[in-house]
Amino acid sequence: MKDVYISDNRAFCSFHYGLLILDISDTLSPQFLSQVYIPDGDGWRIDIDGEHVFLADGFGGLKVIDISNPAAASCWRAYDY
Repeated sequence: MKDVYISDNRAFCSFHYGLLILDISDTLSPQFLSQVYIPDGDGWRIDIDGEHVFLADGFGGLKVIDISNPAAASCWRAYDY
């Protein structure tokens, strides 16, 4: 894991191939909610604004992930740089 953002009893974790979302309402037993796989990705930093996670993807640009339903998160937009 490279970055973790905590919001509303959820942990949003960036990792080499995308984003992992965990329910941490029971901190002794975190539960998997969903994962967004980014092929050839390199997830670094994350930030959240409302229903979107902004994932800095190394050389792959910026990914905007829709988390309106955290159990079914998906890549909504991708911006190359």
